[in-house]
Amino acid sequence: MEFEITSNTAMETAAKSSSAAWQSALFREAFSVSGGAGFGLEAAAFSAMLEEVCRKYLPAGAAEKETRAFIEGLRLSE
Repeated sequence: MEFEITSNTAMETAAKSSSAAWQSALFREAFSVSGGAGFGLEAAAFSAMLEEVCRKYLPAGAAEKETRAFIEGLRLSE
């Protein structure tokens, strides 16, 4: 009987890729809601700031649902 050993790195990479996809979509949505473009803010800069805020106030590896709830609680338009 043979067993296939799957690299943890490959699984971690896939998980990070999936996480990055929903995070990017969530940050784009938040940028749209914020009205930041009207103040000359670029989406990439907004996303970087939002990522830093999430890193500071959410536990490492926070799930999409938890991250979405946190971001929706922010007063982005202010």
